[in-house]
Amino acid sequence: MTDPNTFEGKLLNLANQIADLNIETLIKPALAAGYTFEPQRQLFENIHNYFTDIKVANLSRIPDSVMATMFNLSGELFNSLNEIKNFNVRQGDPNQNYNQLASRLLDRWQQFYNFSISHIGYAKVSSAAVVQECNSIKQTLNEIQLNWAKTVTDYKFQKEADDKKLTERISEFEKVLAAAREVSGKAAVSRQALEFETEARGCLIASRLWFVATVCVIVASLFIVYWMFLEAPQKSLTAAATQTITTSATNDGVSTNSNHAITIEALQQTVARILIITLLYSVVVWVARNYFANRHNYTVNRHRRNAMQTFRAFVEGTEDKATQDFILRQAAACAFAPQQTGYLKDESLPTPAPSSPIIDIVRPGGN
Repeated sequence: MTDPNTFEGKLLNLANQIADLNIETLIKPALAAGYTFEPQRQLFENIHNYFTDIKVANLSRIPDSVMATMFNLSGELFNSLNEIKNFNVRQGDPNQNYNQLASRLLDRWQQFYNFSISHIGYAKVSSAAVVQECNSIKQTLNEIQLNWAKTVTDYKFQKEADDKKLTERISEFEKVLAAAREVSGKAAVSRQALEFETEARGCLIASRLWFVATVCVIVASLFIVYWMFLEAPQKSLTAAATQTITTSATNDGVSTNSNHAITIEALQQTVARILIITLLYSVVVWVARNYFANRHNYTVNRHRRNAMQTFRAFVEGTEDKATQDFILRQAAACAFAPQQTGYLKDESLPTPAPSSPIIDIVRPGGN
């Protein structure tokens, strides 16, 4: 039991009073009106924590002379805290008093802290609470080491069991994945038949439209040729003959000029007709080629649709992996081989792209 009349007892008593001060009453004094010491909150908390440490420190390790000085400095610090707690805006100049109290508290705290920190640190380390805490830490470390050794042993057994389960799960997963690949490969080929069916229908409709266009262009061309080479020339010759007879009866010199004009006009009409016939021929060839191209693409895509639809029947009809692989290669070649467009006169198929990477993905058991 510490004697309250000694410097140690007095310092402990003062430390208890400072540590028990309510920080909120220091930040917002009762008579401070609109003033607040919120900027000093961190300083108040530091003072509170420091004097809390002094309460549990072994102050008997500190010399009396040092303890006397600490007591005096802490008393001044305690007075500053009380002055802040009793701050009154009605006494003097509140702004000046506020600034003086805050500055005085900081100065006294720094003075006390700088003088006492080394002594309080030594007293705290040598206190019974610290020694007991160190012993507790040592005991905890020993328990942790024992638990750790046991955990490592249990972990080894658990790891072996988990590795075994993981190997079994991987084996099962590989089987399921192989089955899923087989099913998805077959289903993907079957679904592709729908795409070729859609493409074939589109080409069929387009070919019919181009066929109608071809017939219309041919009929229009025949009408234009009939008009240019049968109707128009006959009318022109009749008109020219009439004009020649009339001109000859009136003036022989004018007749020569008229014949020359008729010859030039006939030449111009002939050149124009040749150009028109050439253009009509090009249009007929173009629409006919579009018809044949779409009809060709319709036939090719219908063949591909039929191949995709019969793929599953051929695959499921045999258990031989080599045969199934061969059928899959043929289906892939049918699906991905390029086809003639029909727009070029002498069109040859380019070299088909290799289908091996695609087959390795979709075939059953592929990686």
